[in-house]
Amino acid sequence: MKIRFCVFSILSVFVCCFGNAQKLNYGAEAGYLYNWLSVEEYNASGRNGFKIGGLVEFTLKNNISFESGVTFVRKGGETWGKNLLSMDVSRVKFCSMDYIQIPLNAGYKFSFNHGFSVKPQIGLYYAVGVAGHSFVTGIDSYGQPYEARTSTFSSHFRPPYRSSNRSDWGLSAALELAYRHVGLKVDYDYALTNATYYGNGKHRTLSVTAIYWIR
Repeated sequence: MKIRFCVFSILSVFVCCFGNAQKLNYGAEAGYLYNWLSVEEYNASGRNGFKIGGLVEFTLKNNISFESGVTFVRKGGETWGKNLLSMDVSRVKFCSMDYIQIPLNAGYKFSFNHGFSVKPQIGLYYAVGVAGHSFVTGIDSYGQPYEARTSTFSSHFRPPYRSSNRSDWGLSAALELAYRHVGLKVDYDYALTNATYYGNGKHRTLSVTAIYWIR
């Protein structure tokens, strides 16, 4: 309930600013990301991924800008340890964790000569898991080792596996360097909610994307 209220409040601010925007831009972004899981117990590692989507930016007369959009994000990671969640599981490899993500960022645009600009940003993001697959390694009921594929966000009787949380949200910080229509953006997402129940893993995501703005 608190999450919905927070997102609704931010959207309301964006709508108000939209009506007073001096400049409205649309753009597309695509690029590389590296995601790892921050766990409270067990061991964890990261995995390469990507993001692609559309953006909308509106800038006020004082150069304060607000940015949002919709992006497809592929994350991943790996968790291992002894008898994870007491389920005779020793390793879970999250090969793909696919999300639809909505960023809500505010920033200040520093403009320079010849069309160059720098824009630091801070804000929030909210994402919903839509697809993905994982590999589970463990010991079966006959005492034999196995490795089996399962859906990341769905539970199945075999193999024993606790599905990942579809809802993911947290804080975001970014820096965008732009020249006229083209930009390069470095973004870091810090999740505040558990993505997996194995060690209560939370996403930590660093991405580098290219942006093309339609002025």
